[in-house]
Amino acid sequence: GTLDVGALERFVSDFSAFETSAVAPVSFARVLRGIPEPELITTGSRRAELRAGFGELARALLAHGHIERVHVVSVNWASQLVFGAVARALGSAGRGVLSVHANPMPVEPSEHGGPPLTTGAIADEGGIHSAADKRRVFRELLQEAGAPRGAAVEPAPLSVYVGDSLTDICPLLEADVGVLIGSSSSVRKALRALGVRVLPIVAAAVCRAGGATEGEAWRPSPAYTPAPAPPPSGAHRATVYEVSSWHELHACLRGWEALGELSGRPAFA
Repeated sequence: GTLDVGALERFVSDFSAFETSAVAPVSFARVLRGIPEPELITTGSRRAELRAGFGELARALLAHGHIERVHVVSVNWASQLVFGAVARALGSAGRGVLSVHANPMPVEPSEHGGPPLTTGAIADEGGIHSAADKRRVFRELLQEAGAPRGAAVEPAPLSVYVGDSLTDICPLLEADVGVLIGSSSSVRKALRALGVRVLPIVAAAVCRAGGATEGEAWRPSPAYTPAPAPPPSGAHRATVYEVSSWHELHACLRGWEALGELSGRPAFA
């Protein structure tokens, strides 16, 4: 497909303006004021539900050294909630490798000496509320990942972005491998309207050979086609790959070694 860059920029501008406009009324009303900060993290850990299979896949990839870091970019109004949920899913494997990029809910001292309480305000400037904001954060992460490390000049890690909403469209297009997860028809319709091909993940990834067991070699699927060379920083791909669930990724994207070999780079997601 041929990406319609002009249409993409118009979409980002219009949709981001709409998304950002929804923040001000909630922040002004302070409807989220007075929540003890520890409860945000605890609630995220105990009650926030992530898509099934995320933790299992992420722990396996981290354990085998196939990914370097896990970055979560979210428009959620409380990064404390997001951190609690993702940290629980990753367990001990996430220590030192998990970064949550969302909107920290501001807190203020309690008048009664207890834990800090939320103010109910939601960050506006510099916050993450829209497709444009997610694009900004993702580009910053790409630049950070590609920065020189010490004296040795190492290749930038392979970037893999998994998203499920309209706010994820830009990172999906700018990552080395963009993966649309779930069944959202609106995201697929928007991508196709922009000239983006949406293909099954087997068109880009290495799937496990039938009958292989944990620890055995992972071989290319018969449907495997090497992905084209990554675009320059800030450029866009015209192809996004789709999966129905994290379980499908677990079944199909266990060949992270091969993805790394294609580019000569370790991966980060």
